[in-house]
Amino acid sequence: MKPVTLLLLPPVVAALALLAATPTAARQDPRAWVLFDDAPQPYLQYGKRVGADPDATQIGCSGRRGVMTVTQSFKFNPKRMGATGLMTIYSGAKDLEISARASADAHDGRRTVLEADLAAASPMMASFGKTGDLRLAALGTNVRPPAAPMDMVGKLMRICGR
Repeated sequence: MKPVTLLLLPPVVAALALLAATPTAARQDPRAWVLFDDAPQPYLQYGKRVGADPDATQIGCSGRRGVMTVTQSFKFNPKRMGATGLMTIYSGAKDLEISARASADAHDGRRTVLEADLAAASPMMASFGKTGDLRLAALGTNVRPPAAPMDMVGKLMRICGR
């Protein structure tokens, strides 16, 4: 549709015409995988491209060579949690139920953060390194981000000491 034609249409119709003319790629999910390889503890995060995202999924170096940490905030009252909680991690055909550290989310007191440590050389992390697939389940919630880009996954695995 030509720009001049848009000016002649009523505002609501013009807005709808612009939305219809916008390429599909521009209307996609505003969340993406981002590698923070310059952080003190490098990590990969799936979340909003701009601003804080309480639902972001993170996987990164734990600070101990050969150990990686998976972190996720869940909508669950931290007052109902103990010091640990069970989290199931999936990658490809692998799954692992693991005890995770539980704490109140520093940004939202109604949320609980679970953090689980895994050996970078474990079968679960080997599957993540081959597929970029990382899914989580805990506290009645399933988290299913799309597969992470393999170039980012490979770089993170090298940095974390696999």
